[in-house]
Amino acid sequence: MQVDPVGVRGVHVRILPARAAYLVPDGDREAFLHAVQEASTRWGGATELILPVANGQIGKFDRRLTEIAKIDGLVDMGLADGVAAGIGTELGLPTVAHAYIGQEFPFRCAPNPFSVLAERIDGYSPVSAAEDSPLWASTAAGAFNQAARQWLRDNFSPMQPGVQTTPWGEDQLGTAQLVRSTWLDRTVHHFAETYGSQTAGNLPLILWVTEGDSLDDCLDFWNLRALRPLAFGSMPMGLVPVEAFEHWINLPQQLLGQLGRAGAPTPDVFLTSRSVAGDRLQAIAERMGLKKQDEGENVLTPVLAFDLLTRQKEPPYQYHVLAYTHSVALNERRYGVSIQADAYVSGPVANLRFDSPVEIDGGQLLLRLGGALFDGLPRRPEVAELISSGSTWREDDLQLAHFGQRHYALQLRIPPLADCLDAVLARNTDSYSPSAPGVLAEALASKGGTAGLLEPGVLPMIRQLATPRRERLVKELAAQGISFETAQDLHALVGDWADHRTRTYKAASDLPNDPGWDRHTVLNRLADLSWAERGAEIACQTCRTKTYLPIDSVPARGAPICPACLTPGALTARGGTDPTMFYRLDGLIDTLADQGVLPHLVAMAALQRDHERVWLRPGTLLKLGPKEHEVDILGFIDEDLLYGEVKSEGFRLTNKEIDDDLPICATLGVNVYVLAALDDIPDQLTRHAQEMCDQHGIVLRVLARLDPASPV
Repeated sequence: MQVDPVGVRGVHVRILPARAAYLVPDGDREAFLHAVQEASTRWGGATELILPVANGQIGKFDRRLTEIAKIDGLVDMGLADGVAAGIGTELGLPTVAHAYIGQEFPFRCAPNPFSVLAERIDGYSPVSAAEDSPLWASTAAGAFNQAARQWLRDNFSPMQPGVQTTPWGEDQLGTAQLVRSTWLDRTVHHFAETYGSQTAGNLPLILWVTEGDSLDDCLDFWNLRALRPLAFGSMPMGLVPVEAFEHWINLPQQLLGQLGRAGAPTPDVFLTSRSVAGDRLQAIAERMGLKKQDEGENVLTPVLAFDLLTRQKEPPYQYHVLAYTHSVALNERRYGVSIQADAYVSGPVANLRFDSPVEIDGGQLLLRLGGALFDGLPRRPEVAELISSGSTWREDDLQLAHFGQRHYALQLRIPPLADCLDAVLARNTDSYSPSAPGVLAEALASKGGTAGLLEPGVLPMIRQLATPRRERLVKELAAQGISFETAQDLHALVGDWADHRTRTYKAASDLPNDPGWDRHTVLNRLADLSWAERGAEIACQTCRTKTYLPIDSVPARGAPICPACLTPGALTARGGTDPTMFYRLDGLIDTLADQGVLPHLVAMAALQRDHERVWLRPGTLLKLGPKEHEVDILGFIDEDLLYGEVKSEGFRLTNKEIDDDLPICATLGVNVYVLAALDDIPDQLTRHAQEMCDQHGIVLRVLARLDPASPV
């Protein structure tokens, strides 16, 4: 049962840009450069990936990178028709053509880095590669296309703080990379991880050497840098051409100046390349005065842990030639600038106000909201839409697009689970409505719940007191072999007789006892739950009828009056002079017992007992195409959508019912499929249900012997 929250709820707020992976044709240098240019104009661009596509696919390792980097979507940089969309479907990510990256959600939610207000970085103005620079220089520092360069000229003066519109020379890009003052470094200003699965600490300087302006080197360097720690450690990186060690002034000194950091790991430098052989890398390291790391010494352990020493290291510094570098950054992470805020909740409405931790002047970005405010809400798109129009779920948080500003004031709706289920059904079915038994069952559930059905003796006692009506008489006639031309004829005849029957009533002495419960205790419990009423019986000597009198109809003094002939009579007294107490079911419970709905309510009660957050609806008619399906139980448990098939007797469950149910479950996006019965469920049927659930990726839950009084 869900209760409207009232009061203050904590909300964890993350502000971040949408981040993309650019899909480029394998070997296409121009497409790669266009991806670099695009990323250079987006907040967070240095953490975006560039992935080569060959034969319509990306590599297995690149798939892993998209998961680790928490990419929000894929950008088609000139692939054949349908290829990007196919990859997006496999990865569960939206795709967009490069021409529309600024228009489609979520890709448009990445403001220009200039919108993120900042001063000069470490005393330097960020620099980019020149327009005619080699590919490695654009990869190392960032680059702009003609439109972006014109925009810079139109909007910024060359001397404006934080802006350097005149690209520096290639030799100066080495220094700019090491002190993190390139244009690409500018894209991650005020942007970092808020969580990492392992603490990186200080990592070795990664010196990536390229020859012949290798596209493979540029791709691998770009993607490794996209994964390097921003908040939870330091990992200096530099991409330089092999000839730089011969011609660039002071390059070795610049590189060595980055070593000797306090708490630096061993080795101090990783050298790597896709185009330069290992022996040549060793020669470069030795010319710089580096010492090769001792053979057999563990490379990765000191890289992945903090060195607690605070004194600076001194030469000779050690190096290691590493063929596989990405392992140093393959830890899980979450990105964003985060703060804690309070939401003021009144019923279904929550008002959230907070000041932005990042000064952003214009442009759209993403807000991700998590915390206790959203506990118990199913992480489904229909529910996100109910909370705030246009929002989605991302990393278990509510994600919504918003314009960057200094102060945020959001009004959110926290929908009841009933509304959540209605939204799911409205989106995924042609129509839906409660079934006739479902209306009755819902009425009972709304009058105080169904937990009492699980108490010892309650269900058997209800069966004993239930009035044989339409459904029971139909079954008994069928068992006797009495047939009719049509089922409608049978039900019509039985209905004429059964629906007018007086409700059954019995004395305690007419009812069985059980070793597990006392009949008097159970009868009183039924009365306490308002599921049964106490009364007396008048046996009229005039008209020879016996009539039940509710307790409030028994006169306090004088003789009782027969309701049939209105003559005075006497109350039935068995075994003595005191009137005998009789018991009769409440009309609603009596009808539910005849309609066969009590097993559904028992199963609901069992689920409500086992889960803290539960909302279930008994008896729902779903229209999917030309067919109508009746679902015994539908609702949510612990944020999961549940679909239940229930029978009073387990042997009445069939493989066909399961085969019919599971495709419907898949259409609705069901997480949990329940098979329930008051007695045992056959093993063969359970195995079949498990196989079908496995095919659809659905969890099977079996609830058997819900009624302990059922025979084994």
